[in-house]
Amino acid sequence: MFQVRNQYGKNMRHPGSPPALALMCLAPAVLAFAASAGAPAPAVAGESISEQPATDYFPLVSGQTVAQIFVANEDWKVVRIAAGDLALDVERVTGRKPVLKQTPEGLAENAVLVGTLGRSPVIDRLVKDGRLDVKDVQGQWESFVIATVVDPLPGVARGLVIAGSDRRGTAYGIYELSRRIGV
Repeated sequence: MFQVRNQYGKNMRHPGSPPALALMCLAPAVLAFAASAGAPAPAVAGESISEQPATDYFPLVSGQTVAQIFVANEDWKVVRIAAGDLALDVERVTGRKPVLKQTPEGLAENAVLVGTLGRSPVIDRLVKDGRLDVKDVQGQWESFVIATVVDPLPGVARGLVIAGSDRRGTAYGIYELSRRIGV
């Protein structure tokens, strides 16, 4: 796990290492980016983004399949805007735009789950059930965690979760993912 300080000197905690390539799959890290479909591919040490499918990577885009993005309607407006920006950024990099959903029902097998602690029922449920560790960001300002969770919701096999301690933390986490994919 590495740390980045925001403009106020506060730590923003992230799993993984600095970005490497453009996009296709997100690599495993301290908070365990979970298994993906596809054959293993060679990877460079410290690489967190790969254009090739690889074992244990979360498939943000794989072939014709694009992970959907979920953000609760109850979450902050800035978080909903940032989630929309993420969908546009994925499209800029891959040519395929993820569907942005505000209800968890009917999500695809792979989904990016975005939310703020205390504002997103889906994120709060993952924390309550012990499926998402937020102890390093809870109660902090402008902090976030990015992690994968296996079977986070019915019908969702893998979720790439971006959870923020507050609205800015969640937005920063979303834009960190955009930065890592090459935007």
